[in-house]
Amino acid sequence: MNDLDYTGKTVLVVGGSSGIGNGIAQAFRVRGAEVHVWGPRASADDYDAAEGSDLSGLHYTQVDVGDMDAIERVEPGFVATKMTKVTTENPKRKQMAEASIPVGRMGEPHEMAGPALFLASPLASYMRGQTLIVDGGLTLS
Repeated sequence: MNDLDYTGKTVLVVGGSSGIGNGIAQAFRVRGAEVHVWGPRASADDYDAAEGSDLSGLHYTQVDVGDMDAIERVEPGFVATKMTKVTTENPKRKQMAEASIPVGRMGEPHEMAGPALFLASPLASYMRGQTLIVDGGLTLS
């Protein structure tokens, strides 16, 4: 049995239209899931691949994303997305940020997928209402 095979499953990724959420959505898709993503824009055409949006193979719906405290979630550290461009596009800021992270670099959106896949799998069947901090060890420093 492959605990990370999502063939025949339907997955919803709130905020899966770009950045980290999009990396998570695509990870579920390549593992066989039918993936639905929610985002704040009117249609999938309003997203740009250059900004970290790959909606190919995903079902998109515009939704006003509200409070999600009741579900398991991944809390990312410093990840290279359109939201962190002010730092990633400034070499001095980027160097300072990476120096504060024990692994010595920023995370990538696809690296948030592993913890999300775990939370959705039978491996986490006894977990409820938890947050996995995925920050390259930043909270330890």
